[in-house]
Amino acid sequence: MSTIKTITLIDGSFDPDTAKDILVNLLQHKIHFHTLKSLRFWEKTGVKDIESQLRLEQLKNDRDLLLKLMHEAQLDAKQVVIKSSIQIDFI
Repeated sequence: MSTIKTITLIDGSFDPDTAKDILVNLLQHKIHFHTLKSLRFWEKTGVKDIESQLRLEQLKNDRDLLLKLMHEAQLDAKQVVIKSSIQIDFI
């Protein structure tokens, strides 16, 4: 039997600087996690962790896009609405 639990991570309206701080910190944490994971894998096996390398590239691209979007929001004096939840399921 599957049990899905949802945790609300972020739910609100923020000025662009605050939204940028929240989201860039989240992405930076994920980048740091995958950097360490990749390094540990390489130290253990002597082989690159291709999965982490691909994820790192995607996260860095997402961070660049996020910075561009927050800059646009700031120029347009717009608020940024962020809604983020985590769904946990057991399979």
